[in-house]
Amino acid sequence: MTPAFLRCIAALTAATWLAVPAMAAPSEAFNLELRLAEREIRNGELRTLVIVKRFALPGRAVQRSRNFGKLSSALEPSLRDVFARLERPAVDARWTQTVNGWVATQRSAWTLDKAATRARLTKALIEGKTSSSVSVTVKPPQRSVEQWYAQGVRGHFAGGESAFYRSASYRLQNIRVGSSLVDGVTIAKNGVFDFNGTVGDINPDRGFVDGYVIKSGTLAKEVGGGICQVSTTVFRAAYLGGLPIVQRNFHSYRVSYYEMATRDFAPPIGFEATVYAPYKNLKFKNDTGAPIFVQVSVDARRYTMRVDLFGAKPDRRVSLSKPVFGPSKPAPEPRFQADAGVGLGQQRRIDGAVNGVSVSQTRTVRYANGGVRLDKLFSNYVPWGAIYAVNPQDPRLEEVAAR
Repeated sequence: MTPAFLRCIAALTAATWLAVPAMAAPSEAFNLELRLAEREIRNGELRTLVIVKRFALPGRAVQRSRNFGKLSSALEPSLRDVFARLERPAVDARWTQTVNGWVATQRSAWTLDKAATRARLTKALIEGKTSSSVSVTVKPPQRSVEQWYAQGVRGHFAGGESAFYRSASYRLQNIRVGSSLVDGVTIAKNGVFDFNGTVGDINPDRGFVDGYVIKSGTLAKEVGGGICQVSTTVFRAAYLGGLPIVQRNFHSYRVSYYEMATRDFAPPIGFEATVYAPYKNLKFKNDTGAPIFVQVSVDARRYTMRVDLFGAKPDRRVSLSKPVFGPSKPAPEPRFQADAGVGLGQQRRIDGAVNGVSVSQTRTVRYANGGVRLDKLFSNYVPWGAIYAVNPQDPRLEEVAAR
């Protein structure tokens, strides 16, 4: 072969190699990462939880950004999604019951610095790294577990519960509103919890509605009917926690709701507390040596509510005696109330009959230092006849009036 022919073959070979495209570098996995700490109280100890979140960015967009030395527009949808998923408001500390006991958790607010996050990401891509961190400002909630721990609020102190099966809609509404006004209250060390003062005015502007209350020996409609379900449950938590009761009133008549059993608790007769501002109130003292946090939960589906108290480790053991009853007094004959919504000849039961009785129960509080305190809970209920709503023209209304 002549030298000219060889030069031709070499040139053709070189051209062929140049025509074959170079193999694209494989797209590497790249993660945008967040790593932060959050606090909790578990088993009376303040603990730190490490939160790690990773978000994989699309490989082709990552590779394009590396090639051009700046963020590709193809990355923007993924970045916006990450920002939206990470930014969050603060949520105040709250206690949750687990299989291993009560745990206090919180949620700090996360505010992302998007410009700084993009700058970090660009630098990491140019340097060939496989991850970059999110720039975020952390702000603890107003009520934090660190504050609780410093104050001595480190665990569950006591709790009480009640049931309100078959409650009318007005009771459910007033229970919800009343509970929300008590939930989250802190009772200062050596302070006195004042139910009426805590709940404040009971009026429609605050969400309360008309409902039946015991008034002047009968049932009458008044704003706030059912609020005693809340005061009763608060009382049970305080009483079972051995806290000194400053003021407590029993209902004039036995109320069936306060004798209903929950799954875990069957209340004795008389284990309740009525309120009616400004005459009747519920007050108790915090003698635990630390603040007490009050947490209320209402399960409207199961018709139950709980009040739990959190503070210092209990320095006492509380026991209740069996109730001691006085003579039973039979219920009187039924009563009738006019209601235009009831058809003539029909009736709707508003409340059932119940015998009258007096009942007492002794609470024994044994302190860790050897001290003992005995308290007697006394209630005296007069007999209560059934009450029916009937049409205003029902002759039974005249019969009752003539007695």
